[in-house]
Amino acid sequence: VMKKIITLILGVFICFTLVSTAGTTFADDPTGKFIHDQAGLLKVEEKAKLEKEAQDIYNKYKIKAQLLLLDVEQDKLVDKFKEYYGNSFTVESGVILTVNKKMDVSLTYYTGKGKSLLGKDSDKLFWGAFKSGKTWYESGHNYLSSLAAKFSPQPRLVDKADLLSDEQEKNLLAKLDEISKRQKCDVVVVTVKSLEGKKAEAFADDYFDYNGYGQGENFDGILLLVSTGSRDWHISTTGYGIKAFTDAGLNYMSRNFLPELKHNNYYEAFNIYADLSDKFLTQAKTDKPYDKGNLPKEPISIFWIPIVIGIGMFIARFIVKGMENQLETVRPALAANSYIKENSLNITRSEDQFLYNTVNKTAKPKETSSSSGGGSSTHTSSSGRTHGGTGGKF
Repeated sequence: VMKKIITLILGVFICFTLVSTAGTTFADDPTGKFIHDQAGLLKVEEKAKLEKEAQDIYNKYKIKAQLLLLDVEQDKLVDKFKEYYGNSFTVESGVILTVNKKMDVSLTYYTGKGKSLLGKDSDKLFWGAFKSGKTWYESGHNYLSSLAAKFSPQPRLVDKADLLSDEQEKNLLAKLDEISKRQKCDVVVVTVKSLEGKKAEAFADDYFDYNGYGQGENFDGILLLVSTGSRDWHISTTGYGIKAFTDAGLNYMSRNFLPELKHNNYYEAFNIYADLSDKFLTQAKTDKPYDKGNLPKEPISIFWIPIVIGIGMFIARFIVKGMENQLETVRPALAANSYIKENSLNITRSEDQFLYNTVNKTAKPKETSSSSGGGSSTHTSSSGRTHGGTGGKF
């Protein structure tokens, strides 16, 4: 009987343990290797996905990306962070992003060589990526994705709207890569079906920042975004791209590729954009950037050539016909005397006398700087970086 009672008690205890474990969330067990959810903001499966994503980053790049979610006020975040980790921080290279439940404050802490590996603007970049998420899981995913992009950026051609054939994608990507490597400035094309509720400018800026684009410490680059759903286009520039592509220069570029965009000739439009990007970068490095007063001469459309020739011929014919009409009463004379009236001219003396001269001086116009009133207007993106650019509808 005693054995049965003990067995029954043990069975009840095991069942209770299993039920309790099944109902446990990661808020009850926040001690994951990478994702620490003390605030209980993630579902079990969401935390598991983020753990795997962070583990993959660690396996591939040997950097430990951690996330700590706390239910504390702003002024308590640092103290709670120190309390959670104590003084035993890992010596491995990595970063710990700590965010409170209200998402009104964050703390970015680097371990090992994390700061030098991830770059000078990483804290703003990770916080901006995290805030851009619509759910806690999406925020965590954005943070980890932006970190991974530091080591492995997206391709310079991303055709999410599926506007190009496989052959066109291959050729355009090869051109963008060649220009980007030679010019040491990323030239990027991104197509999407939806802006996901964002403005075109914000979407283009964020896509550039959070997907690892930009060369050098200033993240030199230019990105053309096309959204087929809203028929929006936008160009975002960063670093040296802001200098090379002035506002006037971007307007010139758009005038050349927009006609193709409007007729859905996307491959042609993207090639024009790529070729002009190459031309503008070369101009900026060898002379001065294209701007007001020194833009490239726009070629005359073939459409206008026959029209101009026809108008010229019509005007010439009209003038010649008028001259012919004025000569209808004129008859040729046989001798020169016919053109002189008798006794109408009698010269007895001729004399040339110099009286005075007048010299008018006009100051030579001074050459005005082509950048006067030109240059690039800038703004700050969600990542804290400075961007230039322009956009509109097509």
